[in-house]
Amino acid sequence: MVVDGVAGAGVSQTTTPFGTVYVFRDNLTVHADGASPVVGVAEGTSITTSLDGLLSLSLAKITIHHRGHRGSVSVLGGTHNTRPSDYPVVGGTGDFAYALGYVRSSPVDLRGSTVTYKMELQLYWPPYAPYAPTPQ
Repeated sequence: MVVDGVAGAGVSQTTTPFGTVYVFRDNLTVHADGASPVVGVAEGTSITTSLDGLLSLSLAKITIHHRGHRGSVSVLGGTHNTRPSDYPVVGGTGDFAYALGYVRSSPVDLRGSTVTYKMELQLYWPPYAPYAPTPQ
């Protein structure tokens, strides 16, 4: 946490007070197991935007080096801390330049000192980019 929030929910595994600024840099692995190979990194920030502490505005750069692909995508969107959240891709570099789509982040394990999320990248490159589905 960089800035403590001012009101609302207290700090827990799934909540932070309104206005809390949280900065992260987390390794991305193939599987939820900590011994799994690292294939990238997610780095960014979230700002708590609800008094119940469950909603945030999040932005992130997701850098990937996996299965012959190398580059990054940038995302910006709303996060619900205990349910899946979809983030539209707003930019990309390397192999992900000009890609469109979204990233879905889903909580896997919200207990203990380590919180685990599953990230799914739904990306479409030109000439298929105009046919990219929008998240439901």
